[in-house]
Amino acid sequence: MVGTLFHGSKVPLAKWFRAIHLYLDKDLKIKSLSTRDLASRINVNKNTAASMLKRIRSSLESDKRLLKAILSKRLEDSDGTE
Repeated sequence: MVGTLFHGSKVPLAKWFRAIHLYLDKDLKIKSLSTRDLASRINVNKNTAASMLKRIRSSLESDKRLLKAILSKRLEDSDGTE
């Protein structure tokens, strides 16, 4: 997906959405999502997790609403609601 945080990534979109969810979810009782924690939760290596977190943080600085909209749409699709 050109022009998005997913551009050029070989990580499956399902893992991206899970990572975004984990990063944005305030109910997880995690003060901040560490690279190692993300890596173990979505089953990627720590370098991939670090790169993903960097991209997520950068996207949040650009437009937080867009990232939340992507996540909410993905969660709606997985629930089968429209």
